[in-house]
Amino acid sequence: MRCLRQAASVYAFVEQLPIEKFHGIGEVTAFAQDLSDVGQMLQELEQIALSCEQRLEQHETRGRTLTLKVK
Repeated sequence: MRCLRQAASVYAFVEQLPIEKFHGIGEVTAFAQDLSDVGQMLQELEQIALSCEQRLEQHETRGRTLTLKVK
């Protein structure tokens, strides 16, 4: 649930930013070992979301699509 609230918060933030022509912002995180603890996964996801949010703010842009790729 916390993950969904965080995603909703990021979405709300992104929705209020002005639209500009921008191709995308990427964020890649690799871990030395697979994560199996859900709490740790949520912490890492929160850090990735915050990083993405900061980059959107820096570029003064917003997006319509958020893609999360997990391998």
